[in-house]
Amino acid sequence: MGCENSKSLNCSDLIKLFNKPDVLKHLCEEHNKILNKKIQGTFNGFVADENFKKNRYPDQPCFDHSRVILRSEEHYGDYINASHVDGFQHPKKYIVSQAPLEETNLRLVEDDLGKKM
Repeated sequence: MGCENSKSLNCSDLIKLFNKPDVLKHLCEEHNKILNKKIQGTFNGFVADENFKKNRYPDQPCFDHSRVILRSEEHYGDYINASHVDGFQHPKKYIVSQAPLEETNLRLVEDDLGKKM
């Protein structure tokens, strides 16, 4: 979703929009357009049998193209429900996740520290 669905408004246009009597209808229509837009991408890591129990919220998948891949451990694998998010002119600047489970939270910190050292 993100930026490709964003529209720029200057301050005066925003004020005009909110002064219209049908502003709520207009905002709801735009919101529904975004919600109904077909999402492109795959979620193979998310739906893999060995990973599904690692998701705190099974209705919130992460895309394969942006998911954080941990250094693999035989008994645990490389999966965590977390995604890289670009910052302004900084690819993969941030990591977002569901509230990670205790064991995946520790693995994420250990893996990230290992990459920085």
